[in-house]
Amino acid sequence: MKQWLKKWLGRKRLTCEEVNRFLAAYLDGALDARTRAAFEAHLQACADCQAYLDQYRKTIELTRRAAEVPEPPQELIEHTLAFLRERLSQK
Repeated sequence: MKQWLKKWLGRKRLTCEEVNRFLAAYLDGALDARTRAAFEAHLQACADCQAYLDQYRKTIELTRRAAEVPEPPQELIEHTLAFLRERLSQK
């Protein structure tokens, strides 16, 4: 068992650092009831951690959407690379 997890199990409140460590497990629904309750209680009292969680969620959503964007046509890729190579060779 990881040291920080052992440390948490002996207390009732989470620190901001511990909330950060539990983010992925929280969003995956993998926290036990006690840890989830402590996590959510910390979020209600800590605007910084709530903002960080919101940003974390937005990043996950944007990453998922980025995977849905179709690949550009090969001709566009080649044209862009040729343009950039030409520009870089001029410097």
